Amino acid sequence: MSLEEELKAEGRRLGFHRVGIAPASELARARALLQSQAEQGTYPAFTHPDAALRTDPSRWLEGARSVVAVALAYPHPPRSAPSDGSPRGLVARYACFEDYHPVIEEGLRKLMALLARRAGRPVRWRLLVDTGPAVDRAVAEKAGLGGVGKNGCLFVNGAGSWVVLGEAVTDVALTPDEPVSLDCGTCNRCVEACPTGALEPYRVDPRLCISEATQLRGPLPGERRESLGRYVWGCDICQQVCPWNRDVDPEGALLDPLPQVGPNPSLLELLTLTRQGFRERFAHSALNWRDEKVLQRNAAYALGNLRRASTVPALAERLVADPSPTVRGAAAWALGRIATARAVEALAAALVTECDRGVRRELEDALRVARSSPSPPSKPRRHPARAPGRRGSESPPRPAPAPPGSRC
Repeated sequence: MSLEEELKAEGRRLGFHRVGIAPASELARARALLQSQAEQGTYPAFTHPDAALRTDPSRWLEGARSVVAVALAYPHPPRSAPSDGSPRGLVARYACFEDYHPVIEEGLRKLMALLARRAGRPVRWRLLVDTGPAVDRAVAEKAGLGGVGKNGCLFVNGAGSWVVLGEAVTDVALTPDEPVSLDCGTCNRCVEACPTGALEPYRVDPRLCISEATQLRGPLPGERRESLGRYVWGCDICQQVCPWNRDVDPEGALLDPLPQVGPNPSLLELLTLTRQGFRERFAHSALNWRDEKVLQRNAAYALGNLRRASTVPALAERLVADPSPTVRGAAAWALGRIATARAVEALAAALVTECDRGVRRELEDALRVARSSPSPPSKPRRHPARAPGRRGSESPPRPAPAPPGSRC
């Protein structure tokens, strides 16, 4: 058995769905795409800004010769929301399992230990699991793990796109695998299903992507709030509609499910999360790289999209009690969309005591929306109409100064 075959066999034994090898050479197609995105202002926010560095594995490690890439599959059971009638959000499936970063890193370390034993010399290596400059999908494609589809996801035989990726760059010269490409033909289901128009064939506009929006900090622009629908973390729409994902169910998935996360969390529970509660519930989840305020904000936006009158008391409480201006502003937006008499009353009362200029602007906007609404809709749309070209809205008016007697 060759060293390459032994590495792949050991990887499968460790629980990886696929293991492949790529040369530490330039990822030319990925570089061209990133440079195009930079020119168009659509460069991904959560990645290294240097496109040349991201697409040149020889710069990730001195003396780099090869990259060992792995794909870790995760199950995708059907969603089954509790039937208690409480408003429920949506979480991307990968986040319903234990955090994949340490799992992949541990497996890669074991592969590198095997490589060192077989090489018979000290081996230099570096692990990259969302922590370095690598374009994971481009590396995986070049290593023969699978091909990238029109939704920008890597599709692996037997697992579809329900995989997470990682790699180890090393100074050992290994025989590379043949790259894999994927031809989606005339199918455009993912492009057509994306509610925000974030997709073009084989290209994603992160400014419109729901998954990216759920992970950003601070207040989101108005149109992005509505685009979240009920999603509080990530988005699976473009994967759920893809024919390549039909009837794939990877066996022996290594990641353990996290019942405390689940695909349909209670929005009211998320809205009232404390720092301690967040740590206890999400400590072992990929959600842990953000904080509770991001989830609280997303929960408020989701409640605003659902427009249930029964959620007004919880939103009104966060409107005045939450220490985060972002959460208070999100609660104001949600109350403005629900637009019941109690919601308007809560908004007006909060405006008397609120001292943060941004939140006061949110309150004034929400009051204007609520007072112009004839009545809250009985059943909201799941998602807004697609608006690929929409980038912003009118600038809101300057907030009025705080009245006498406020806490400001």
